[in-house]
Amino acid sequence: MRIVATAVLVLVLLPSAPAARSEQARLDKAVDLLQQQSQTGKGEFIAFINAAGSAYNWVNAELETKDAGHRLFCPPPGKSLTSRDYAHIAVAEYKKAKHDYVQRTEYPLDVLSLALLRGLQDTFPCK
Repeated sequence: MRIVATAVLVLVLLPSAPAARSEQARLDKAVDLLQQQSQTGKGEFIAFINAAGSAYNWVNAELETKDAGHRLFCPPPGKSLTSRDYAHIAVAEYKKAKHDYVQRTEYPLDVLSLALLRGLQDTFPCK
């Protein structure tokens, strides 16, 4: 029984290593594209991350109004974030916790949007 369990475990784990590398390569490529596009301000990756950042700001405004001031993140008053800021924050968070994001199987821009949210929370924590 132990031999069968070990054989099954080996068969299950073997294909996952190449899949994880493939997923990491996709995410790394997305990060590279986002960094390139943040320099020019043009492209679908920078537009997507900017839209995610704007959506998080709208959610923050709603939460502040309707949920007694509880927000997702708390930038300094008057701080306006640009698409380059969002890209920098998302990429920095991705690189900081790469091992967490590589496990995700969503579309790479969705993963980078999650990295953006977590990065915003880390960069601008609420007290």
